[in-house]
Amino acid sequence: MGGVVRVIKRTVNNITGKTSRDRARAAAAEAQRQADAQAKAQAEAAAKARAEAEAKAKQEAAIKAQQSVQVVDAPGDPNNPADVVYSGQGGDMGGKKKRKKKGGTILTGSKGVIGDAPTEKATLLGG
Repeated sequence: MGGVVRVIKRTVNNITGKTSRDRARAAAAEAQRQADAQAKAQAEAAAKARAEAEAKAKQEAAIKAQQSVQVVDAPGDPNNPADVVYSGQGGDMGGKKKRKKKGGTILTGSKGVIGDAPTEKATLLGG
């Protein structure tokens, strides 16, 4: 009777392509994959927690640094619109923009320059 059962087992395993040893290996591999995935998830959670803790510590340090700064009032009333200096006013800014000077137009015709129109260009060295 044992021989018949073995023959039937082999036939079934050959049809499905798996033996009991293959099924055990597959189960062990699946368990290993699950353990690896769980370890990876734990490592990611720990890294995220560390990052959050560092961000919170930086934020608290910034708040403490901001609280420890002494505020020095500028002379005059800060709410007075007359004391406000806008960009482009005063100091080295110069105020209004300088206008660009236009050069003279050279009059030309079909034969060339007409009359006494200036033909030479001014140079940086004063020409």
